[in-house]
Amino acid sequence: MKIESLRKFKYGANAIALTILVGAVMVLLFGLIDRHDLRWDFTANKELSLSDQTVQVLKNLDQEVQVTAFFRRGESPDDYFIRRKVGDVLKEYAYRSPKVHYEMVDPDLEVQKAIAENITTDGTIVFRSGSQRKDVYKSQLFNYDRFSEQALPEFTGEGLFTNAMVAITGESRKTVYFLTGHGEKNLEETGPNGYRQIKDYLTKENYEVKTLNLLTGGTSDSASLEDSNLLIIASPQHPFPEGEEELLISYLKKGGNLLLLLDPLLPSSCPRILAFLGVALQADLVLDPKRHFLLGMHYPVPFLSEHEITKPLKDKGMNPVLYLARGLTLKQPTLSTLRAEKLFESSPEGWGETTLNQKADAKFDKEKDFAGPVILGVTVGQLSKKKEEAESEPASPELQQGGPASQPVTENKQPRAVVVGDSDFATNGIIQVPGNMDLFLNMVSWLVGSKEAISIRPKTPEFRNISLTEGQAQFIFWFTQFAYPLLFLGIGGFVWWRRRLL
Repeated sequence: MKIESLRKFKYGANAIALTILVGAVMVLLFGLIDRHDLRWDFTANKELSLSDQTVQVLKNLDQEVQVTAFFRRGESPDDYFIRRKVGDVLKEYAYRSPKVHYEMVDPDLEVQKAIAENITTDGTIVFRSGSQRKDVYKSQLFNYDRFSEQALPEFTGEGLFTNAMVAITGESRKTVYFLTGHGEKNLEETGPNGYRQIKDYLTKENYEVKTLNLLTGGTSDSASLEDSNLLIIASPQHPFPEGEEELLISYLKKGGNLLLLLDPLLPSSCPRILAFLGVALQADLVLDPKRHFLLGMHYPVPFLSEHEITKPLKDKGMNPVLYLARGLTLKQPTLSTLRAEKLFESSPEGWGETTLNQKADAKFDKEKDFAGPVILGVTVGQLSKKKEEAESEPASPELQQGGPASQPVTENKQPRAVVVGDSDFATNGIIQVPGNMDLFLNMVSWLVGSKEAISIRPKTPEFRNISLTEGQAQFIFWFTQFAYPLLFLGIGGFVWWRRRLL
């Protein structure tokens, strides 16, 4: 009897000591994690982590930013979820930058703060830096357009928060013009071929987006090309009238920036502008049997060259997809101080098909077609001084003869341009393909000189579903409802039975 009592005391003491030890280890780990604010994001799409763009903005933040989020403590699950989501994201901002301070305020409990900030709407998030202020509202935090009725809405708060910080701490808002009057892509069209999503993304990135018709002088407001930071010409369907190209070349000569998106099956609308930039169009349709999207060779997935625009995409392994693209050829720009360089190209197995009406069963014909790799995107920018001295190429004949392009470039303001042999990659239909939206916005950021904005934007939450057969569903039901609990019940019974024999 005495021996049995000692044995029970021994096992009991061991169990208590083990429990205390495990508890002490857990407390120690919790203390270390809390002290050093360690965190890991194990979600498949890293949905709990800030985007590269946000991290870059916070890294360069040199002004204090106070964020005050006014949210009532609502009882509904939606209110609780939104309040917690906003708080979690702002906590990450404060963790990433000591310049960011945030506070969650219930306007019903702290009335004076709400009155002081002139808050009239529940769910208002106020960003302040010095005398600058920008408000974001709860109604803007979710996008319900891209998902079906059964899917969760897209949380867009991070992009809004980051852009609000840029707006109150950065430079003045930059203006982007879209040229009209030649059948270009429509900014208001919401169908697959429209540019409505591009307009929305640019607006969210804090650009002022306007349209411009040089023929009629019509603009979306009273402004003109002179106040433009960037001019975008997206798929003109008709030739430019006489004099309009000279006007645009003069704009470039003054240090203007141009994004030119062109499509196959059309003659060049602006040959003089292309010659000024040192780019020639091929009369082809680029097909790529080696690197293409699932839908066919006419959806090429180009190789990206080393450049500020493409580096974030290459680092993340993102591959933009084009649709019905044409090839480009590099020439010497009119100005010897400029240089045209390829931005992306097809694989060596790709080619420029010149017999366009036979693309369904097209095969490379070395006698007629353009051999790969075919250049699909080009940047034009200032030649570095080192290269300028090394090459010291003479000016083009047009410049030497005193043509329209021979006007002296404005001192210290060199033009920048990007030419792409496709405009469809930025349409509503495929802008959501991973990499397409970032490629377009990085081009814009590089052209306007916003180096810090060249990055990967906040990711959209991935809607993930699972398809099960009836048998698989029944197995999951029976296993989780009965087998799994019985497993632990059996283990407990076995341990109890063994301890009775000790």
